[in-house]
Amino acid sequence: MPDGTALPGWPRALREEWAAAYVGLSPSTFRQAVVPAVQAVRLTAGRVAWLREDLDAWLEGRRAPRENHVDGATAEAKPPPEETWNARDANAEALARLAAKGRSRRADKAR
Repeated sequence: MPDGTALPGWPRALREEWAAAYVGLSPSTFRQAVVPAVQAVRLTAGRVAWLREDLDAWLEGRRAPRENHVDGATAEAKPPPEETWNARDANAEALARLAAKGRSRRADKAR
């Protein structure tokens, strides 16, 4: 994966792998998070790229306001978010109950 150390600077138009590295994401995460939000430019038939300034704008829009950044002692304490129902948690609880039920049945049969 390109790291930018071999170039004097990043090119203005970045193909997918380079664009992903530029914003600090894997190519698959780049496709999920950035591609739907940032307009690509067509270089040639079948070749697209993303402009560095568009990626910078996307990053700026994703950045939290400065007062929310954690930089040691100046970070404000925020209350934890309210608990929300999570299907994964509910499924995990149901599976744990089933496993416990199965263990208790096996223990009853062993007696």
